Amino acid sequence: RSGYDVLPQDISPPIVSRRRGWSVMVGKLSPEHMEITLHRLQAHARRYYVGINGITEIRGRFRDNYLFLEVVKEKPPGIGALLFKKQVVRGVGKLARLEYMGPNRWKILLYDSTVNKYVTYPPFREGTIEECLDAVGRVYLGP
Repeated sequence: RSGYDVLPQDISPPIVSRRRGWSVMVGKLSPEHMEITLHRLQAHARRYYVGINGITEIRGRFRDNYLFLEVVKEKPPGIGALLFKKQVVRGVGKLARLEYMGPNRWKILLYDSTVNKYVTYPPFREGTIEECLDAVGRVYLGP
């Protein structure tokens, strides 16, 4: 079996998510599935996004059934940074929150810095981890 296949026995027993008056059975992520997901995310990010527009890394961190995506960018120093003898200016920014919906299915909410919240992205609502990263890339990471 390849590293991308997730079989039903790889997922912990389901939990019930109650939001806005409706219930959905959602599987709880196992540590192995989290590791596989982060590996897929990093491989896709390295292949398509790292090195473009100063992007050095795309990070993912889990909190329960959520995966939060962040981008790390570096750029040459400006005049202010040169005064403080900095060689590179590095910044980290929020990108999106992905919610685990089932094996290889994630719901996406993009970070909106104007309201400091995660909001829906109407053209794309859910998909694989790679499809979600590509949707984020179309909005935030493109040329």
